Amino acid sequence: MQSRRIKRNVLVVSLMMLLALLAGSSGSTALGAPKVREFVFAITMDDSGIDRALTQTFAQRVNDLSGGKMKINLFMGGVLGDTRELIELMKLGEVDFGYYAEFAAIYCPQLDATSVPFLWPDAEAVEEFLSGPVGDKIKQQVREKGKAVLLGPFHSYGSRWTTTNKPFRNAQELKGLKIRLPNMTWWVEVWQAMGAAPTPIAASEIVSALKTGVVDAQENFLSNIYGRGLYEVQKYAVATNHIDFYLFWAASERTWNSLNEQERKIVAQAAREAVDTVNPQIDEMNKGFVKSLEAKGVQIIYPDRDNLARAARPAIERIVARDLAPEVRSAVTKYMK
Repeated sequence: MQSRRIKRNVLVVSLMMLLALLAGSSGSTALGAPKVREFVFAITMDDSGIDRALTQTFAQRVNDLSGGKMKINLFMGGVLGDTRELIELMKLGEVDFGYYAEFAAIYCPQLDATSVPFLWPDAEAVEEFLSGPVGDKIKQQVREKGKAVLLGPFHSYGSRWTTTNKPFRNAQELKGLKIRLPNMTWWVEVWQAMGAAPTPIAASEIVSALKTGVVDAQENFLSNIYGRGLYEVQKYAVATNHIDFYLFWAASERTWNSLNEQERKIVAQAAREAVDTVNPQIDEMNKGFVKSLEAKGVQIIYPDRDNLARAARPAIERIVARDLAPEVRSAVTKYMK
């Protein structure tokens, strides 16, 4: 089934690029004008908010730095497929550029320590880890197995919060809470260790699951909590800050190998400038979401995060010992205090 979807998406990409080329050639072109090379940039996020700022900045900077010789065509909102399909299309060379969080989970899960909830004390610790030897090994394995070149920059939308109709401030009050989680084994294991009753449910079904009482809580980025109108079905927002998801900017190896040295520098610089330009806005954006949730009548709770992390510790230690590579275990030990 997935292979058929990927083949369909390859055809869609080819058709869209053909239409773009025809549209670009419909106007008059001055004799001797430089040829414009076009590229596909595809992600699952909508063309709004922080993702619009990131992608528009990247596309504009590539255009400016190349003197108009390189054009980025943006395909947002998953129009070319879900994340795993886009990563596969990048491997095939049908998607040139994008940013995704799942590279390590797909190609080197034994290195994917950043996906363990409550392991990290703060975002700085995650960034330190990703900038070290394990981060370099992730880059190597993603290129070898996924035929994708990680460009260096990565970004997050901030820490994930929990919304609930049953308030909690510690693991004791969390006990028995029916919470929706993504279908991620480590996440389920950690929340169970804290005493919750997690249920994996698709993102598209979150609101209906909350309305019908299948679950009483869910966790998400603040942007999604507000953007999906969860304030209409949830009374409390809890700053659990249990994980930061980092998205890695990447290029298809096939595309990268076709670029000359100057073009590679342009792409890498444009990606870095996009992240550096938008990153300072993320904290302010999240503060704004908190204020907006309060204005909608949602009560904000700042829990005893140390208490929650202690309750999660047995599961975290089990995951680290069982599922992560020795060098990763060594690298994360200092954060497990």
